[in-house]
Amino acid sequence: AVLEQSGLGTPASGVLSSCTAASESAAGVVELATNAEALAGSDTARAVTSAGLASTKALTADGYMKFPGGLLIQWGSNETASLAGSAVTFPTAFATVLFCIVITPRDTLYKVAHTASSTSGFTATADGTVGIDYIAIGV
Repeated sequence: AVLEQSGLGTPASGVLSSCTAASESAAGVVELATNAEALAGSDTARAVTSAGLASTKALTADGYMKFPGGLLIQWGSNETASLAGSAVTFPTAFATVLFCIVITPRDTLYKVAHTASSTSGFTATADGTVGIDYIAIGV
């Protein structure tokens, strides 16, 4: 109804292709961005929906959230960090680079560290057997 009142037409009228494109200062027709376009964050001609922004996430105990522009934050746990090391795989691989990993032991009597970090995971080590929690940030 709003489109009809504005003189832009309606989807059923078949005249939207000749309508004025919307801009920041003018009413008009706008195409919705796909989920991938919304997350890329570089398209200035398409509108973003909340579903497009929230399309890449796993809000679980071992999960992640991907933001427009590519920033990815992941979190999780491992039950068996030890002196020998325990492989930890991220819920989803980072596309380009891993910026940092923060690891905390579940028992403060132990010291923990990470080695062999990559875009797909890392090795957690500890001076005893202990569970760990982590947060990793990258693109």
